[in-house]
Amino acid sequence: MADNPKDLSRNALDESIEKIDEMESQLNEMLDAIQKQNHNQSQLQNSLLLLQQHMNTIKSQVDLDKQKNDSLLSTMSKILEDLKVTAKPKYVSIEDIPGVRIPRWYDVNIDVYDPNTRFAGGNFSPFQQGTIGINPDGPFVVTQVTCLWQPLDIRPGQYAEPFINPSLPSSILNVPIGRYLPVSAFCLVTNNLGRTNAVGLGFNTPSLTQLNSPTLISGPLADIPEFDIEIKITGNGRLWNDTPSFGHAFYGDAGQPLYVATRGIFEKNDRITVIAKDSRVVEYYGRLKVSFHGYQILNPIIVSDYIGY
Repeated sequence: MADNPKDLSRNALDESIEKIDEMESQLNEMLDAIQKQNHNQSQLQNSLLLLQQHMNTIKSQVDLDKQKNDSLLSTMSKILEDLKVTAKPKYVSIEDIPGVRIPRWYDVNIDVYDPNTRFAGGNFSPFQQGTIGINPDGPFVVTQVTCLWQPLDIRPGQYAEPFINPSLPSSILNVPIGRYLPVSAFCLVTNNLGRTNAVGLGFNTPSLTQLNSPTLISGPLADIPEFDIEIKITGNGRLWNDTPSFGHAFYGDAGQPLYVATRGIFEKNDRITVIAKDSRVVEYYGRLKVSFHGYQILNPIIVSDYIGY
């Protein structure tokens, strides 16, 4: 028996309704999923926003703390600087500065050549100079100064009367190589003027002329130099004398060194510079030696910071 067309139509309609219901169910599920996804995304955005706000709050707090710390550090630095000034020992003289004292000598050597050698080298200036550095152990305090001249020229002909007796078949050299001589003839002249010697030169002799050239030969002062000397501290502009002073002022009489009027202070790492002018031309090669006697304080401080200059 054939199917009733009404029944077939009703069955088709029922299937369509089931499919529509199934599609509606799927659509609803999709809508639910989208809503849940939107909800989750909204929650994620809110969480990110809250996190950013929290980070900004922390950053603001850090910046505020940094400002406070910087201000505190600046205040503490000022307090420390004030404490350094307040706690710095108040010294009145060099003797108040603590530190072991050891004897020290600093020698400044200046090589002086004869005019022909100097001019051949292009040095036409009468000024020569030498320098020496103070070691970093601490300040050097000068109490005495000695200036001496040492002939070093090995050419006998450069000296005045180099032979004891030229008439001897074999002349005997008598030049003062290596000996230490005064840097000025001042004391030699003043100690000998008017004294009678073994040579019959007459009453109240020798005279100044006879000392320089007795009996028409080179006199006993011919090989004695005459230097003017200037001492300064290189680097800080402090001078012991602003123009060269005569050499005799830098060593004592009767073989004694010059005791300075007050202690001369050279800071650690300073340089002692000596400038010498030969006011009487030296005809041979020699070395001017200026020796600074004193003591060094084994304390690497700057004296001017405590007692000034």
